Amino acid sequence: MKALCTAIVSFCVLYSLGQVSITDSDMPSVNETYIYSQANPTSVSNPELTGASYYWDYSMLTSTQQRFDTMLAVNTTPIGYQLFFNNGFLYPDHVASFGVPGNFPNVIPQLNITDVIDYYANDAGSFRRVGFGANINGIPTSVRYTPTDSNYVFPLQYGDDYSNIYHFDLTIPSTLYYGQDGIRVDTVDGEGTVETPYGVYSALRVKSTLYRTDSTYINAIGFGTTTQRPIEIEYKWLANGEGLPVLKVITTAGAVSSVEYLDSLNTTNILETSYDESINVYPNPSNTGVLHLDYNLSANDKVFVYDLKGQLVYKTVLGANSNIIALNDLDNGQYILRILNKKKILFSKFTIVK
Repeated sequence: MKALCTAIVSFCVLYSLGQVSITDSDMPSVNETYIYSQANPTSVSNPELTGASYYWDYSMLTSTQQRFDTMLAVNTTPIGYQLFFNNGFLYPDHVASFGVPGNFPNVIPQLNITDVIDYYANDAGSFRRVGFGANINGIPTSVRYTPTDSNYVFPLQYGDDYSNIYHFDLTIPSTLYYGQDGIRVDTVDGEGTVETPYGVYSALRVKSTLYRTDSTYINAIGFGTTTQRPIEIEYKWLANGEGLPVLKVITTAGAVSSVEYLDSLNTTNILETSYDESINVYPNPSNTGVLHLDYNLSANDKVFVYDLKGQLVYKTVLGANSNIIALNDLDNGQYILRILNKKKILFSKFTIVK
């Protein structure tokens, strides 16, 4: 009888794991912030292993650095970026749900792409990248994907597979042309339990194989070229209610090139990227909770404060040139200050000791 009960329980567990289904409600929302830890790629081998009712053990990963991913309201991003992504009348297929600070490879020396924001649309049918905004050779520019790049098609369930093509191009008149054609082939090739240093999740595993071709033409020399990028495979573990993947492993040309997982805040290894800029706060430590922000702030800059667990404990919107915030109600301890404005994301670490 005991053996029968054990079998029934095991069957129920396996059955429940097989019922994981990801929908648009499991994707991120505006103003949410996610903390990712990055691990050494050499710490992962055989990421292709998968199956039904599978257990993936990544609990041995160690954080080497961290970053924040913040979902930005489209209307708070630079106005020069919003052309395609905030205009439902002219570009209904490219209206974005939010933007996320990103990066772009320096493909040719004549093309300087900085301050990138990737734009995503989320609805009942799919989660897709619709384009990006960036300073391109110093000019705020809006670039759309035509067709868009569907990351997930909903509802997402074990055994699903889908594919799509996408394309974007940009032209600097009399200077150069750059474009990219991509093919995404996705398979939901696993379901089960994934364990990371941060938690244990019932999850779906999505394998995305990316084939990308870059095309360039430089007017000054009258020469163009087409380059096939190395094949990239993204392994992503998705769990209900978690927003972004709880774990992501990328291989490039067959070798693991990136490993990251959702985590809590670790103030010793925050990643400072080209898009993130540190801001000085004083006094630090503060014995009153009142902080002065040493930066020329703009109207409607948003301030967020997180504790060491990554929980949001304070937020406000600053007026023009305001540079003082009062955190009198916060307990003693270390915190992360995060400021979002239309050009940069700023951060600082500070301590309250009353």
